[in-house]
Amino acid sequence: MHAAAATLQTAAQRLISGVTERSDYTQIIAQLRAVANELAAQERRAAPGKADPVDLTAMLCDAAAKASSAAGQSAITVVAAEEITVEGPATDLHELISSLVEFALGTTRAASEIRIDKACIGSRAAGALELAVGTADLPDFLRRKLWEVAHRRRGQVSIVSEANRCRLTLTLPLERRSAAVTG
Repeated sequence: MHAAAATLQTAAQRLISGVTERSDYTQIIAQLRAVANELAAQERRAAPGKADPVDLTAMLCDAAAKASSAAGQSAITVVAAEEITVEGPATDLHELISSLVEFALGTTRAASEIRIDKACIGSRAAGALELAVGTADLPDFLRRKLWEVAHRRRGQVSIVSEANRCRLTLTLPLERRSAAVTG
C-alpha cells in the first residue's frame, strides 16, 4: 500500500475512534499536510518535462491532408486565422488529432471543417480546436484521449451531442513565448 494512503487510513481510524486530545488532532493535521505535500511533489515529478512547442495549425493541416488522401477524398478543411502554437509534447497530441480527423472522415458524409482560433482558459491565452462529427456521440477511446491530452496540458474539453452530430472543442494553453508575443 502507498505510504500516503496508509497515513490517511490511520488518521481516519483515529478520528473515527473518537480522538479527544487536542495534541492528537494537531498530529493528525500535521500528518495530513505531509501527505498533501508528498502527493503534490509526486504530481510535479509526474508532470511532463519541458517539451518543444507544437504548431497545432500545421499538425491539423498535415493530419487532414493525410487522412483525406488515404480516404481518397478531400472532405476536411482546416480553417485557421493564424498559426496556433501550444505547449508540447507532440506525440499524444498528434495521436489525438489523427484519430479525431479519421473519425470525422468516417462519420461525416459532407465536407467537414476543423476551426482553430485563439481563446482563453481563465486569464491565460489558449488555442481552441473545434470539430463537428457526423454522429451524436464520440467513442469512449476518443473521449479518454481528449481528456488525457487536456488534463496533461491544463486545458479544457467541451463535447455537445446533438441529434445527428457531436461538436467538440479542445482548448489548450498557448506556448508561453507565443502567448507573450501575441497575447
